[in-house]
Amino acid sequence: MLAITPPPPCVGDLNGDNATDVLDLAVFLSAFGNNLGDPGYNAAADYDNNNTINVLDFAIWVADFGCPN
Repeated sequence: MLAITPPPPCVGDLNGDNATDVLDLAVFLSAFGNNLGDPGYNAAADYDNNNTINVLDFAIWVADFGCPN
């Protein structure tokens, strides 16, 4: 029997299509600059959990771009 291992989750996948691509960039950019409590805050885009969507989060998102390869 052949066991198939699913690909690891893509951290940067913000729209749920199992890939980190330009569609996720649009979601990320719509949240960029927002803080916890702001209407546009997206907790999924706050990769460093500092309650602000900023350049540090963008660096993490960019590192995941293209997932899955």
